[in-house]
Amino acid sequence: MAAPTRSASARVRYWLPLILVVLVGLAWSNTLYAPFVLDDHSSVVGNASIREFAPLRWLLPPASAGETVSGRPVLNLSFALNYACGELAPFGYHVTNLAIHAVATLLLFGTVRRTLALRGGGDRFAATLFAGAAAACWALHPLQTGAVTYVSQRAESLAGLFLLLTLYGVSRAVSADGRHGRGWAVAAVVACFLGMATKETMVMAPLLVLLYDRVFAAGTFAGALRARWRLHGALAVCWLMLAALVWSNPGRGGSAGFGSAVDSWTYLQTQAVAIPHYLRLAFWPTGQVFDYGVVTVGSWKQALPGLLVLAAVGVAALWALWRNRAEGFLGIAFFLLLAPSSSIVPVATQTIAEHRMYLPLAAVVLLVATLVAHLAVARRRPGMSACVAAGVALMLGGLAWQRNEVYRTDLSLWQDTVAKRPDNPRARNNLGVALAAAGREAEAVEQYDRCIELQPMHAYAHSNLGALLLSGGRHVDAEVHLRAACAADPNLVDARFNLGQTLSKLGREDEAADQYRATLKLDPSAYDAALNLGALLVGRNRLDEAERLLRRALELAPSVPEIHYHLGRLYERRGDSHRSEACYREATRLRPGLAAAHLALGNCLAVRGATAAAEASVREAIRLDCSLAEAHFSNGNILAGKRLYADAEAAYAEVLRLDPSHVQARTNLGNCKMVTGRLREAIATYEEVLRLRPGEPTALRNLALAREYLGE
Repeated sequence: MAAPTRSASARVRYWLPLILVVLVGLAWSNTLYAPFVLDDHSSVVGNASIREFAPLRWLLPPASAGETVSGRPVLNLSFALNYACGELAPFGYHVTNLAIHAVATLLLFGTVRRTLALRGGGDRFAATLFAGAAAACWALHPLQTGAVTYVSQRAESLAGLFLLLTLYGVSRAVSADGRHGRGWAVAAVVACFLGMATKETMVMAPLLVLLYDRVFAAGTFAGALRARWRLHGALAVCWLMLAALVWSNPGRGGSAGFGSAVDSWTYLQTQAVAIPHYLRLAFWPTGQVFDYGVVTVGSWKQALPGLLVLAAVGVAALWALWRNRAEGFLGIAFFLLLAPSSSIVPVATQTIAEHRMYLPLAAVVLLVATLVAHLAVARRRPGMSACVAAGVALMLGGLAWQRNEVYRTDLSLWQDTVAKRPDNPRARNNLGVALAAAGREAEAVEQYDRCIELQPMHAYAHSNLGALLLSGGRHVDAEVHLRAACAADPNLVDARFNLGQTLSKLGREDEAADQYRATLKLDPSAYDAALNLGALLVGRNRLDEAERLLRRALELAPSVPEIHYHLGRLYERRGDSHRSEACYREATRLRPGLAAAHLALGNCLAVRGATAAAEASVREAIRLDCSLAEAHFSNGNILAGKRLYADAEAAYAEVLRLDPSHVQARTNLGNCKMVTGRLREAIATYEEVLRLRPGEPTALRNLALAREYLGE
C-alpha cells in the first residue's frame, strides 16, 4: 500500500484538532447547565474576592472562600473572569472548564506528535494519527468528568493545561534553534509559573521536564543540564513562588498537610488501595463515585497487595527509564503526577478523588497506545491500531456523556453518590440539602439523621437539620441541633445565625442577641445578623445601637426591604413620622408583597391624619396576608374612627379569632358595644379583658362608666 502523500498528512494534521474539539464538546454537551455543587458554593457562590477586579482581591482569596481557591491566585482569577462575564450563572463556568479541557487536549496532541518527531519517527502521517488517537482517548475518558464537569476542580484541569503547555514549549524549544527556540523556552517557563499559582500538583513540572529532556532529547541528565541549564534553572525558580504561596496558606485550613486529621502512614496505606482503584477505572470505567468521603485503610495487610503491585510497576518504569525508553518516562510521570496528592502528604477531606487522575491518565493512555502500536507494527497491520483507537474513543465518549448525566441536578448527583457510598456522611448531608431544596423535607430529615448516626459531630448535618426544623416551626428541636452544630464547629456562621433566630422565636431575646453578635464577629458581612439584631434592639428601645446595626446592614444590602422596614420602626419610635413613612414606602417599593410594611405605612399615615391613604395601605396588608392580626386591628381602629362601629366590631372579632389574647382588640370591641348602647355586652367584654389582664386601666375605666350608666 502506498504511503500517504505529504498533502494528505497535512490535511490530517489540521483536521484532527478540530475533530478532537468537536468530540469533547459533544461528550460534555449535557453538562453546560449543571448546578454548582459541594465546594463550588464556597469557591464560587460565596467567594466575595471574585466579585471585583479593582482592588485585586482575587490575588489573595481569603480563607472563607474555601481551600479550593485559597493560595491559588490564577485559579481564583479564572473564577473572577467568569463572574465578570456572567456573575453566578453556572453556564459560563462550565463552558470555561470545557474550553480548558479542549485546549489541554490539543496540547497533548501537539506534545505527543512533536515528541515522536524528536524520537526520529519518519512517518509523520502515522505519528499524527497516533497522537490524535491517544489525545481522543484521554480527552473522552469518563474518568475526566470529575475534573471537567465539577466546576471547582478546574484547579486540576487548569494546572494540567499549564503543565502540558510547559512540556509543549519544551518540545518546541529543544527542536528549534536561536531566537525561536528561546521564545518557546520562555513560554514554557511562563506556563510553569502560572501553573504553580494554580495548584500545588504543578510542583513536579520541573522534574518532568528534566526527565523529558533526558529521554527524548539529550539522552542523559548531564547532557540535558549542559544543553539547557538556563531553561531548567528558570523552571526550578518557579518553586520559590509555589513555596511562598504554600507558606501563605499553611495546611490549607487543616484540610491538607502533615498536621491534618489523617496521619501520613494511614494516608499512604489508603493510597496503596486508591491508586490501583484509579487504574481499574482507567481500564474499566464503571462505578465512578463523585465523593468517596474520608475513606482510610487502617491495616497494612489491606494495603500490601496494592503496594506490591505499585512497587512492581515502579521498578519496571525505572528499568525502562534507565534504558531511555518512552515507556519509562510515562511510568515515572504517572507516579510523579500523583505524588503530590497520593503519597504521604495527607489530603484529609478527600483521601480518594477521581479528579486526581486528570493528567496521570495521559500516561496510562499513552502506554496502552504504545503497546497497541507496537503490536500492530509487529503483525504488519498498521490500520489495526487506528481502528481500535477510533472505536475505543467513541465508546469512552459515550460513557463520558452517560456519566455526565448524573451531574445534571444536585439531587441526581447525590443520589448516585449515596447509592454507591451509603456510609459517606458528607454525601448523606448533601443529599439532604438537595431533597430539602426539592421540597421533600421528610426525606431530607431522614438523610440528616442518617448522617448524624454515621458521624455524630457532623456540624453541617446538625446545622441543616436545625434550619429545616426551624422553618417547620419545631423550635425546641431546632435549638438542640443548632447547639450541636455550634459545639462541633464554633465558627459555623449559618448555625450561629439560625440559633439566634430560633432563640428569638422561643422568646429568649437576650440569648438570641448574643448569637447574632457572635455571627457578626465571625462574619462582619452578615447583613442578616445585623438586621435581626437591629430589629430586636428597636423592640427594646435601644435605638442608637439599633440604628448603627441597621445602617451597617443597609450598606451591605441596600435592596433588602426588611432593613428599610425596621429603620421605619426605629424612626417611628423617635417620633420622626416623615422619615419613617419614607422608609416604609421604600420597603413596599422594593417588595410590594411585604404586608408588614404596608401595615406600618398605614399606621403611620393614620397618625398623621391621612385616613383615606391609611385605610388603603391597611387593606392592602390584609389582602396580602389575611392572617395578620395587627392589620385587622388597625382596620378596626380606622373604621371606629369613621364611626362605622358594626364594621369595626367585625374587624376586632377577626383579630380575636386570629389572636384570642389580643387585649387591646377586646377592649376596643367593648368600646364599640358601649357607644352603640349595648352596655351589658360591653360590661361582659371588659370583664373578659380584666380576666386576661387584671388591672388593665382602659378596661377598668370603661367598665366603671358602663356600670354608672346602668346605675350600678
